[in-house]
Amino acid sequence: MHTDHPDAYETAAGYQVVATPLRDVMTGEARLTLQLLMATTVLVLLIALANVTNLMLMRLVGREQELAVRWSLGASAWGLRRLLLMESGVLALAGAGLGLAVAVLSAHVTIGPTESRQGARERYTVRVPTEGAVATVTVDLEIPEGVRVTNVLAGAWSTELRREENRIVGVTWTMEIPAAHFAEFVFNARNPDEGTEIAWTVTQGFADGTSRVWTPTTSLVAGE
Repeated sequence: MHTDHPDAYETAAGYQVVATPLRDVMTGEARLTLQLLMATTVLVLLIALANVTNLMLMRLVGREQELAVRWSLGASAWGLRRLLLMESGVLALAGAGLGLAVAVLSAHVTIGPTESRQGARERYTVRVPTEGAVATVTVDLEIPEGVRVTNVLAGAWSTELRREENRIVGVTWTMEIPAAHFAEFVFNARNPDEGTEIAWTVTQGFADGTSRVWTPTTSLVAGE
């Protein structure tokens, strides 16, 4: 840029161009906290694994008489091992299926906080995860009637505001969110003076041209 525009970038001014990885922009000073959280998660998983192993061993000891009867009736050692492996496999698949179901149910677009006060000025965060294999490329938020957006925070994405009569009625964020990742978009707004909830509409657009509509809500309580 200095070569193309020498008048705009004087050498004495010491201009520099610094490229920062997107991961550093997204995590910032929270990287150490995220690493500690990951280490804690791994530790909890190891403890859970040890507990499950202990429970399975105790269950095996309790079935010692049953296994002895099966052996005396002609069951082979491989047959007994296969029986125990099949039971363990069924339990593992059931646990994995339950965990996957919980993960799918929790991996949806949310807007927080989920509760606020009527007429209050609130800082809202739109959390957008990519739960499938196709990356998210756009996030479109429709601003409900009565909500007045006062500020939309900038970040490592492009932001487009839609206005009607000097009121922001929609926000579109454009950013690639890879699979198994999420992004958070923040805006400030003033809540309606009446009503019991705010019904948001968020359209998540994917790289293959498909989209999905989410309808999170924020409950409103009477202002103090």
